[in-house]
Amino acid sequence: MSDKLVWNALVARDREGGIGLTEGKLPWKLYNEWQYYLRMLHHEQDEFLKNGKRTLLVGGPKGTDIEFLRTDGFHKAGGFYWAVISKSLKQTPEGADFLSGDYSMDELDKWMNSEEWRPKIGRVIILGGVPSCGNTDSSVRAVNSSSGISLILGREKERPGVSSTVKPAAKMYNLLMTLPFPSRYFMTVIDHDFKADRKIDQLDMSKWKRVPTESIKDLPVLVGPQREVDQISGKEVSYEVHVYVNH
Repeated sequence: MSDKLVWNALVARDREGGIGLTEGKLPWKLYNEWQYYLRMLHHEQDEFLKNGKRTLLVGGPKGTDIEFLRTDGFHKAGGFYWAVISKSLKQTPEGADFLSGDYSMDELDKWMNSEEWRPKIGRVIILGGVPSCGNTDSSVRAVNSSSGISLILGREKERPGVSSTVKPAAKMYNLLMTLPFPSRYFMTVIDHDFKADRKIDQLDMSKWKRVPTESIKDLPVLVGPQREVDQISGKEVSYEVHVYVNH
């Protein structure tokens, strides 16, 4: 199909590659960066809905990320489809539209680009979970109104042959770096070491290239260096969004 969907990965990491803590929390609380993340999800929301498209949330079966979203009831309001990537589940959870245990993402890619589902999907956004930043209720309302496809990767059990020192969410991010699908990474790089114990690999620059943020016209990417106070440590930190495309 000529208009095959592009996979857009949203990820924030510190300068050591840290993306989170084992208990599922972010080690930082950057209000402006969180608002940017939500704007990326909300972008073109009204236009998508007018054209019969919805957000597709794809998540793992465990953790507060999925419960946090599912218990708000917005799925029933018609704003989202929901797919689950899990080897442990054998039946599609209540309210979900798709279940797959295929971590190569081939099944998901074929499903969302199928003749039936492609016209219903506006955008693919890959996320590494949705830890709350600030008040849970306000965060739920913000995510409630988002559009695009949000791939929310939950925490799975360790798999044979995979080192237990590499956390599951990081394993999924690292896997996505190697997939053949047309993809972009929107990577918020924070110039600070938060001592996170969930980390991602560096992108293989023989397969990826960095492009100017100004060249992105379909999403409201932050341009240039940003500074704000981390609400957990009280320290001012700087960060910048780097955009990478595979080739």
